[in-house]
Amino acid sequence: MQIKKITEIMAIILLLIITTNPAISQSREISGTVRKYGSHELLSEISVVFKGTKNGVTTDLRGSFTIRTLFAKDTILVFSYIGYITQEINIAKSKHHVVYMKEDDSSPTNYNFLNTLNVLYQFLRQEDKEKSIKIPMRPETN
Repeated sequence: MQIKKITEIMAIILLLIITTNPAISQSREISGTVRKYGSHELLSEISVVFKGTKNGVTTDLRGSFTIRTLFAKDTILVFSYIGYITQEINIAKSKHHVVYMKEDDSSPTNYNFLNTLNVLYQFLRQEDKEKSIKIPMRPETN
């Protein structure tokens, strides 16, 4: 009787080990670096997200990222940042990736646009200084 009980308990434990092992082994870790196209400069703060999910990370100061997933369907990573063209990379075959981001010339964050904003800001700031200097003197009424 006791041998039968021990055998049943061992069978249950073995069954639990067998059924939970595939769930643990499906967890994948993908890593890589993000560089600027042409200059190979490392890019930080690039958003890295699995397509169609909210599971994502940002690159560190060295342009590196590491992201985990539990789902086999997560095979496309989306890389995005303001001023750069969004990239989609298929990660099905490799665990480490090097991604090159191209600057978006049509983006309003390019140099000419920022230069125009800077000149406009300096002009408006000069007007504010002139207005603050030309405050009329009035007698105090207390």
